[in-house]
Amino acid sequence: MRDIRVGENDLVFNYSDFASVEGKDLLVQSLVRRLMTVKGSLFYAPEFGSRLYQFIQAGIDSLVLDSVKAEIIETVESFNSVVPETVKCSVSYQVPDIITAEVSFYFYGLDDLVRLGIVIGREVSAEVL
Repeated sequence: MRDIRVGENDLVFNYSDFASVEGKDLLVQSLVRRLMTVKGSLFYAPEFGSRLYQFIQAGIDSLVLDSVKAEIIETVESFNSVVPETVKCSVSYQVPDIITAEVSFYFYGLDDLVRLGIVIGREVSAEVL
C-alpha cells in the first residue's frame, strides 16, 4: 500500500510529482496523523484522532501528565498495525508549560522498534526519534 508523503503539514514533492510513502514509513505517517487529528473532527470517522489538543495550555500537574500518557497509549494501541502489548510511554513537564512524551512500540510483522517524540505546548507536534 502507498500514500502521498506528508511533511510538516505540507505535501512533499519529488521533482514534478508527489513523493510517496509505503511500508513502515506509511504506518508511522498514518499513526502520527491519528495523534495529530482532533478526535471527532472528521464527520465520516468520529473515533479517528486523539484528545491531545485538549492539553494545550492546560494547567500542568500529575493528573494532567497521567491523562496525556493514557491518551497517547490508548491512541497508539488502537492503531490496528501496532502490537498493543509493546506500547510504552513516558511523559514529562518542561518549562514553560510544555509537555513532552516519548512512546515506543512495534508494528505487527516488523522487527524494528518505533520511537515517537510528542510535544504539547502552543500546538501538538510529533516526530520519529
